Amino acid sequence: MATGPILAMVEPAPDTPGQARERLGALGLALRAEKDKDGSFLLDLYRSVRAEELAPVPWSAAMKDAFLADQLALQRADWGRRFGAADRWVVEQHGRPIGRLYLDRSAPTWRVIDIGLMTEARGRGCGQALLRWCQADAVQAGAKTIDLLVLVHNRAAERLYLRLGFIPDRAPTGPYQAMTWTAPGAHAAP
Repeated sequence: MATGPILAMVEPAPDTPGQARERLGALGLALRAEKDKDGSFLLDLYRSVRAEELAPVPWSAAMKDAFLADQLALQRADWGRRFGAADRWVVEQHGRPIGRLYLDRSAPTWRVIDIGLMTEARGRGCGQALLRWCQADAVQAGAKTIDLLVLVHNRAAERLYLRLGFIPDRAPTGPYQAMTWTAPGAHAAP
């Protein structure tokens, strides 16, 4: 078993916007603006994303639910303050919500604030299609880079980001690894 860092397996040039839309369409994916009525879905999604982390915690289901509801509310408030101009989308597959994508496109360096999918939607190409759409949109808009953070223990997500050309920026900070994708022909800021 390899113990060193994961090596980047960079895919070819990013999709064109048309190719990226085709990828989304082929999987039945669509993005729509998040609405107030999405609260219960977003809590279900947050439960799904944090389930493995909370599995060993010896709390009752009610305690875990209360904790997750509080954490989600705090996260949303914090991101609202820090990324007020960000797009907050619900990801739908064949009209059914399966995830969320929060993307801040307000600066030359775009930021994927969050991409999260329900358990049953993971490992099926949805995350890849969404990120390739972000990359194609960034190129078309003239954005130079896309930044994101990945939990250091989320090896599946890290492998996906590496395949898509995201490069670790520096040593991990706390539980997160910062990663950056640079558009073809652009030079990342030092």
